[in-house]
Amino acid sequence: MTIFYQEIKKTEPALAEVDESKTLEEKVKNAKVGDVIVLKNIYFKNRSPRIVPESKPTMYELLCVLEDHPNLKIQIQGHICCTPPYQKEAYDMDTMRRELSSNRAEAVYDYLVRKKIDPDRMTFKGYGNRKPLGKEPQYDRRVELVVNKV
Repeated sequence: MTIFYQEIKKTEPALAEVDESKTLEEKVKNAKVGDVIVLKNIYFKNRSPRIVPESKPTMYELLCVLEDHPNLKIQIQGHICCTPPYQKEAYDMDTMRRELSSNRAEAVYDYLVRKKIDPDRMTFKGYGNRKPLGKEPQYDRRVELVVNKV
């Protein structure tokens, strides 16, 4: 099995937006509408929206946070890197279409719906390579939450 995002595990994040000292619970508890929270340690199979087992702790933490904050509404955003500028989206080998970031955001959404989180509390959107962070490419491969309601 090839793990997409594997190189993130080997590097320390240099993002100001990622506060390693805070848990997801703490980030959500202090969040305001419009805040962006980067989900750490969400990994997918290479060129696929399939979430790999190494992501289980973070996915479970996200589930618990949503259960503990029943009024929280979010948008799940998928981002990718390493595509040429004229290609705004990466190729998804499962669907054979250029919609990988959207499919990855949807995979997180689907997991939460299967775990009984109300779908009306969440939306998902893929941004492809349109919102780079200006850092190394591995930082552009990410899943983010945008707080829509607290």
